Amino acid sequence: MIPIEAELHIKILTLFGTITRSEKTSNVWRIAERQLKLKSFNSNSWFIDIKKLCLLYNIENIENFLDNPLTKTKWKSFINNKVQSYWTNKILNDSKMYSTLRYINRQYTIGKIHPLVTTKTANNRDIVRIPTRTKIATGTYIFQSNRASFNKNKVNPTCKLCNKSPEILSHFLLTCESLENDRKRLMAIIIDMGSELLAKSCFVEEVDLVQLIVNPFYYTVDKRNNEIVQNITGQLESVCRQLINNLHMKRYELLTKQQKCEKKNNLS
Repeated sequence: MIPIEAELHIKILTLFGTITRSEKTSNVWRIAERQLKLKSFNSNSWFIDIKKLCLLYNIENIENFLDNPLTKTKWKSFINNKVQSYWTNKILNDSKMYSTLRYINRQYTIGKIHPLVTTKTANNRDIVRIPTRTKIATGTYIFQSNRASFNKNKVNPTCKLCNKSPEILSHFLLTCESLENDRKRLMAIIIDMGSELLAKSCFVEEVDLVQLIVNPFYYTVDKRNNEIVQNITGQLESVCRQLINNLHMKRYELLTKQQKCEKKNNLS
């Protein structure tokens, strides 16, 4: 979806398009002509705000649209293209500054849902895995290392499950010994299936296993090749989603047990 700000801008520009198509003898058309020709940029006039909005979206000489208005359909298509183009470029450029989005590979297309949050089934078990999967992919899942970085109090970043390494994404997905039993079978499937699918897509670069689990669509060489995308969606993605959910649930279970034991020991 486009941001709500962009939605409001489209509605404002749509209203201006309606005014341009009004009769030239109408009061609203005559006010628009007068305001656009006489008012300065310091004015609080609504039509000057329209002019500023048009500059933002690279729409030049809006006064000309009063004399030569576009049809309703052409105006709607014109402003939608301008607004969507602006926000697509802005969001893609801004996303480069967010390290948490590095696994998403800045995939943003207006009107298209990211394949990571789509499902081919109505199975509730698969659907409930999407929120955790999304948090992992967008870097908003809270690990112990995140608590240590952003907590005002001193927090140990070491994994509370194995007490061997800082709890970061790669540790959680690949190496935490306490999660090994929940990881081993699915990890073997992901490696085998991922190798086969990437070979079919003629991918020759080195593959990062964390990237493959977090967002296998990152390795789709030709985004227009629907067959490869469909194969990942129907096969690999569901296994990656299941792995992340299983690790999350096991982590939550073990941490809950720890907290109960600590609380019991404190009371005794």
